[in-house]
Amino acid sequence: MQPEAMVDVQEIEQQRLRHRLTPPPPDECVRILRDRYGPEALICTTCGTLLASEAKSYAGSNLTDEERLAYTCGERRWEAAGAARIKMLRAENLRRNMSLVAGISAARHRPTRARVERPQSSFYLSGTSSTVFRDGRAHRSGRPRTSSSAKRLKSRERSRAYRERQKEASMPRAVKQ
Repeated sequence: MQPEAMVDVQEIEQQRLRHRLTPPPPDECVRILRDRYGPEALICTTCGTLLASEAKSYAGSNLTDEERLAYTCGERRWEAAGAARIKMLRAENLRRNMSLVAGISAARHRPTRARVERPQSSFYLSGTSSTVFRDGRAHRSGRPRTSSSAKRLKSRERSRAYRERQKEASMPRAVKQ
């Protein structure tokens, strides 16, 4: 393909309209909202959300122009803090596991018997579920099943009770005088 033709294809790709239900990227949202509400609007630059349309709404926060133009909403800061915490936990687990593996390899060369812990994953990063299923009833909602022998026993007792009631009803009662 010729370079001119490649430029044309790239321009067409950039100008391609997105579906009306697909939100624009955050940079485009920031541009659209700044055009609509003016330069004093407070907009999250990470997700493109309008936080305040007028300066008086955020006047008490004492934001400078640089801070206002590069503002990140609390939700995105919270997500970033969570991601940093998980990254720190993973790094800590890696260091601990590497030291345990080094201890295992060193223990293999020593003739002494020493208990060496196995590498563990973090509680927060576990790939398995922490759900406990009791009585072997996993994924069975509702009332627990009754065994067939218990059903037969109950049926037998009901039949006996019914027969007893029928006998009593058919027997003449003694009349009190």
